Parts: sequence; C-alpha cells; structure tokens
Amino acid sequence: MLGGLVAPPESQISVYWLISTYFLLTIAELFLSPIGISYVSKVAPPKYKGLMQGGWFAATAIGMNLVGLVGYLWMRVPLSALWMILVVACILSPGSCSPSSEAGEGGRRLRRRRRSEQEQEPDLEPGRGALMNERRLGPKRST
Repeated sequence: MLGGLVAPPESQISVYWLISTYFLLTIAELFLSPIGISYVSKVAPPKYKGLMQGGWFAATAIGMNLVGLVGYLWMRVPLSALWMILVVACILSPGSCSPSSEAGEGGRRLRRRRRSEQEQEPDLEPGRGALMNERRLGPKRST
C-alpha cells in the first residue's frame, strides 16, 4: 500500500518540481524528434527511408526502456556503481556512431558514388565555352 504512505515533512518537495521536469522533457522531445527524423530522411537512401525512420522510433523506444532500467536499479544498486555504469555507457555509446561502423562506411560509399556520377555527367552550360565542352565530349560530329 505505497499510495497511502506519506513522506516525512523534511523529505517532501513541491509538486511543481515534477510538473516542470515533465514540461522540460516534453519540450526537449518535441524539439529533438523532428530534427532526428529530418536527418534520417536526409541521409537514408531513398529505398530505405521508411525503414530508417522506423529505426529512429525503435531506437527512441529502446532508449526509453533503458531509462526505465536505470530507474529500476536506482534503489537496488549502490549509487556510485550505478553512476559508474552510466558513465561507461556514455563513453562507449559514440563508438556505435563512429565512421568505421557500417552506417558510416555506407555513407562514405554513397558520397563517393554520387561524386563519381557527377564527374561523369558532361557540363554543357552555355557560358562555359565550346572548347571546354569539346574537350570533355570530343569533337562535334556533323550529321
């Protein structure tokens, strides 16, 4: 019967702390989520855009579950050990986003392919001059 228990007066705080905390977390989520979805849709290959956006939401859900795990361990593990676990997790987490990971390597390959496709396209702008176009495409053939 935890709901009927009341904390001693020296341990009680204002309900406004809880309201303001939830307000700040909600505002942060409202700002972060559209930016993340926009970034994912920008860097994902068109073929996998929907899948990658679903992956963004799945990663958010996994993150929320991990936060719940921290709340579960709060009173069960010594506080110093819990903070050490969180610090180690923060140090290790950028490794999953490093350029050497598959996603980073795939992005580099895609940029290289786009660059090579742009180099192969002839530049036929009118202001560039016929000599430049002739060098790239070869001499004009009369028909």
